[in-house]
Amino acid sequence: MTSNYQFTKPIIILAAPRSGSTLLFEILSKSANVWTIDNESHRVIESITKYNPSTGLCNSNRLDEKDADEKSLHLIRQYFYSQLRNRDDERIDETITKPILLEKTPKNALRIPLLNKMFPDAYYIFLYRNPRENVSSIMDGWKSKRFITYPELPGRHSSWSYLLPPGWEKMHNKSLEEIAYFQWKSANSIILSDLQSLIPAERWTTVSYSNVVNNTEDTIRELCNFSGLEFDPVLQQTCLNKLQMSRYTLSAPSPTKWHKHATELSKVIPSAKHIIKKLRQSVKKPLDADFDIQIPSQLLKPPKTKQTNKKMESVGRNAPCPCGSNIKYKHCHGKV
Repeated sequence: MTSNYQFTKPIIILAAPRSGSTLLFEILSKSANVWTIDNESHRVIESITKYNPSTGLCNSNRLDEKDADEKSLHLIRQYFYSQLRNRDDERIDETITKPILLEKTPKNALRIPLLNKMFPDAYYIFLYRNPRENVSSIMDGWKSKRFITYPELPGRHSSWSYLLPPGWEKMHNKSLEEIAYFQWKSANSIILSDLQSLIPAERWTTVSYSNVVNNTEDTIRELCNFSGLEFDPVLQQTCLNKLQMSRYTLSAPSPTKWHKHATELSKVIPSAKHIIKKLRQSVKKPLDADFDIQIPSQLLKPPKTKQTNKKMESVGRNAPCPCGSNIKYKHCHGKV
């Protein structure tokens, strides 16, 4: 095994949480010449103590050049190499030199400067998703409690799910939709800024979740041409078959699934306009549906109205309570 743990042009998927990066990763991992660690790299990178926010040695998942000491980068490259396996679940051996690594975890959205130091010839795929769908899915993930990344954080009295952007300390008393939007906004804006300032244009590309799902074969073929992966018969057949739900899917995909959070989304999504503008200018093959942030008024819940004391007082004691509790007034608001 090589002592340098070198890789041939690693491919790194960058995306906000719940934007479909696991689906894209699972599809691309079917290529004949790609190697993965078969899971996300949370434990790999955060096994370095100073890269783990729960230790108090860094205050977010944001890592840049000043964090990239060679000893830490060598340990991470070593771990990646030791865990590599191909699509047939075969472990790498000494006959394979400079394998192509496919890597993804949403936290990497905040680590591009570090990754660029660790893998200076890496290729990046920026996956983006409609903000209504994406923020709604982040909210679902928080509610499920399946994606808790930090059970305890300094100064916080409850757990934290998904990535930890700079400024998270200001979100303690915010609503769930505000936290989810904060994570979506932070991931996408930092990805765009870092790619444009650090990575040569020929080493990064963009792709929308809707194209991955609705135009799978052509989209994956283009990504293979960009990254040097083989679009072989196995991968092609994967694209032609009905896409399987990814390992972290909470419920069956649906273009209207976000509707249940429409009222909450209406409070935060209008703020996405400036990021949408930057995305439109930067991404390839933009589709209007990818950037639609309109929330139809008919999806919004009517505001709750409080019953007046006068109306309450006019109700008979044995009549249903006007508050909607479905119990008698005398046992509800009429109770002395």
